[in-house]
Amino acid sequence: MLDPLPQGKWSRRAADHLLSRLAFFGSPDQREALYQLGKNSGVAAAVDSLIDPPTDWNAWPFPAWTATEQELLSNHQTGNAYSTFGRWYMDHLLGATPAAGKMVKFWLDHYACTTDMVMTDPERVLYMFQHVEIIRNSAMGNAKTLANNIYKGGMLIFMLDLHVSSVGAVNENFGRELLELFTVGVDGGYTEQDVAACAAAFTGHRLDYYNYPYAYYYDPAKADMTEKAFLGTTVVTGDDAMDAIFARIECAHHLCWKIWRYFAGPDPSEALLQALYPPFSQ
Repeated sequence: MLDPLPQGKWSRRAADHLLSRLAFFGSPDQREALYQLGKNSGVAAAVDSLIDPPTDWNAWPFPAWTATEQELLSNHQTGNAYSTFGRWYMDHLLGATPAAGKMVKFWLDHYACTTDMVMTDPERVLYMFQHVEIIRNSAMGNAKTLANNIYKGGMLIFMLDLHVSSVGAVNENFGRELLELFTVGVDGGYTEQDVAACAAAFTGHRLDYYNYPYAYYYDPAKADMTEKAFLGTTVVTGDDAMDAIFARIECAHHLCWKIWRYFAGPDPSEALLQALYPPFSQ
């Protein structure tokens, strides 16, 4: 696919470029340390140092005040919730293994949400923390696993109206964004009928607004359990729809295209993208 950088071409400029792509650049000391590591131990060792060891996300637990509903409401009233979330989120990006922190940022940009929609209601503040937690747990892992979990957090359910989508009253916001933005892309070969079928398959997903921590749950009484024609196959539930989506080559193409552009450079060739598909699907 690509030839490794020859050891003879390793330089401070190459080290800086690697830090800018696989991490959030770095201080002068970090840049020099990476250069010296690559010089003395090899380019592969320099790359590995930005990927390993795996990040222990338990180092960033939810703030203590999210433990109870009363404490959450109190912090919301004082205005502390938003600033605490900002610091907690930035700690993920800057304190994690460099590649892991950057991958968290990639997926947070990919599954974009706005805190403004939830900060006005104290019952929804926890959704921000849940959203980051879901992403961080799968950021360096399987994209389908992340997709299957991300819509079970309050942020996307609330933002894309999944919590009010029911059999007989289907809201298409989530189904449309899942296809257009999150998986196969705007030119992914789906039709308006596929959007409708996808939205119907994802009915029945709810948020418990009465019992803290307002967790996700599935209500089969609100779900459309009929068979639906979707992307050339037949599906019933959202899980079925997700299987059909991730079986499409357009999904691998779209996500590989986005990841390559984020980490490497613009306009990857078709041959390059196709070479990335097998590892993406594993």
